[in-house]
Amino acid sequence: EIMLWTGLALLAFFQLSSTHRTRAAASLLSPIFTYFLLTKASGIPPLEKSYLKRYGQDLDYMHYFQHTSRLIPWFPATPLSTNRRINNRKE
Repeated sequence: EIMLWTGLALLAFFQLSSTHRTRAAASLLSPIFTYFLLTKASGIPPLEKSYLKRYGQDLDYMHYFQHTSRLIPWFPATPLSTNRRINNRKE
C-alpha cells in the first residue's frame, strides 16, 4: 500500500513541479509521514515487540526476523535446515 501512495505522490510531484512548486513539495509529505508512522510510531515497533515476546525462542522466527525487510518486501529469508535447528538447540 505504501508503494501505491508513494507512486501517486511522485506522479503529483512531477505534474505540479513546473507550475506549483509548493504543492509539489507538499505532495511528498504524505508518504514520508506514513513511513514515519509505520516504522517509528504505531505500526512495526509494537508488532515486533509482541512477536519477539511470543516467538523469541523459536530459531526459525529469529532467522526470519533478522533476514527480512521491515517494511518493503524483498527477498525472503531461507528456512533453517533441520540439522542446524537440532545443533543450535544442543548448544
